[in-house]
Amino acid sequence: MEKRIRLSASSADSWETDWTKCCLCQEVTTDLLKSSDEGYTMLGKNIPLFHELNSLPIPLDIRRSNHGEGIESTIKKENAKCTPRSKDQQPDQVDHKCFICDKESPLSVLRVAMTMKLNQRLVDCATVLQDKQLLAKLSSSGDVIAQEMKYHPS
Repeated sequence: MEKRIRLSASSADSWETDWTKCCLCQEVTTDLLKSSDEGYTMLGKNIPLFHELNSLPIPLDIRRSNHGEGIESTIKKENAKCTPRSKDQQPDQVDHKCFICDKESPLSVLRVAMTMKLNQRLVDCATVLQDKQLLAKLSSSGDVIAQEMKYHPS
């Protein structure tokens, strides 16, 4: 006896965009949705680039925004709208800790550890100074590069 599987009609269309909602997040919102030619051009260029790098900032199936003539053309044709990010929705500037002094500083002030030479130099100096706290940090989870450690340049 053969089993048959029946798919509902709605499951086939579940990936399609509801153009009355934000064309990116597809969320229902009370925020005013906006559209502009400049925005369409930007999305048409940036979405494929971020997708190619596998770095889209939100989960997005780009097939939803392309009916075969390109993303920019499709979203213009559909008069797509997006939820604008207001200034108060922007992420706060996050302070990062220097792994040597444990003081918080903006990322613009800190350097990111990027060489094994720095890693070895830190281990050598911490050993000579018998800085157990720094040695523990350095040995806890691999090298400074893997831990993405940041430090003050001076």
